[in-house]
Amino acid sequence: MGCATTAVTAAVLVTTATVAFACYERRQVLKLADEKTAESTPAKASFWRELAWLSGLLWGGAGLLILRHLWLGEALDWLAVILADFNLGVFVIGLSMFVWTGMLLLSLAKKKRQRRIET
Repeated sequence: MGCATTAVTAAVLVTTATVAFACYERRQVLKLADEKTAESTPAKASFWRELAWLSGLLWGGAGLLILRHLWLGEALDWLAVILADFNLGVFVIGLSMFVWTGMLLLSLAKKKRQRRIET
């Protein structure tokens, strides 16, 4: 269960950061709405939405790792499984980060293309 513990820990940290970014952005939007009209502020994709993608990937990976351990009956060998599966958890986190980076690059390319079309 070490791999799942590692993935769940990373998912909790990223989810916490996502909530913090979302709260900060909402405060900024409310502050901006007080200063200007809401119609004059352009809608844009924010970083917390992209962090939510990573959070979903990490939670999904953690869920698959937990399902794997339950399926193979490894859920009760705590010490041996924790020590042996730590590398698998790090791999899942790395794979999630790699996929998330690809999603970010595709998102940035799409935004750049839309800006070129608008101008």
